[in-house]
Amino acid sequence: MSSLRFHFHASPKPKAQGLLKTLQRQFKQHSPEEATHIIVLGGDGTMLAAMHKYMGTDKKLFGINCGTVGFMMNPAEEIDLVKDINAGNSLKLNPLKMTVIDQKNQMHTAHGFNEVYVFRQTHQSAKIEISIDQTVEMECLVADGLIVATPMGSTAYNYSARGPILPLSSNLLALTPLNPFRPRRWHGALIKNDKHIHLRIHNPSERPLSAVADNIEIRDAAQVTVEKDGSCSVEIIYAKGFNLEQKILAEQFQA
Repeated sequence: MSSLRFHFHASPKPKAQGLLKTLQRQFKQHSPEEATHIIVLGGDGTMLAAMHKYMGTDKKLFGINCGTVGFMMNPAEEIDLVKDINAGNSLKLNPLKMTVIDQKNQMHTAHGFNEVYVFRQTHQSAKIEISIDQTVEMECLVADGLIVATPMGSTAYNYSARGPILPLSSNLLALTPLNPFRPRRWHGALIKNDKHIHLRIHNPSERPLSAVADNIEIRDAAQVTVEKDGSCSVEIIYAKGFNLEQKILAEQFQA
């Protein structure tokens, strides 16, 4: 008798709901509190929402792709849920912690597994001072914004902004400017993920910025700090033979 207990976290879209009905005929739907594993049915957005919901708990996530891309998901074909989980490989991820001081001096915190970024709210370019571990590395970046991407997130928004793809095991973060005007030739930086990043916004009332961690947006940011949060994590199970590291590598050679 298997000791696995499943809670199904499904997208409302038809394909995910159809698979949900099939799996619920085979397995009991446990509450999240009772479950040992959260079975995520959907695409990358559904997985990201589940990661935020269950981070810091002992629940292990297993995703089945019912979406369009499904980069972080196991393929839906030939899934044997119990076998794939028991024989699978686990990946533990720590999120980035974003701390924002807004123009009213109010503090806000949020977490991002893919990225934290700042972006202009008006037609005017952002002006951003960048410090690493309390040392000012760039006094004024003039751009639409700036992305701080994890290896997991480096294939997403960061890559669309021409940032580098990072191996999962690299322990690096990518700093990627969005449409930089000054310095024109600055294409970003790679830093170790134990560094403390501080962004100070020049003239925030005249050049307001939003700060975003994954899908959580804080408007009118004046200062933003970004650092890895080692106090919480999420564990994702991948079926044997599914190699996320290889998948990330292959993204660098796509036409």
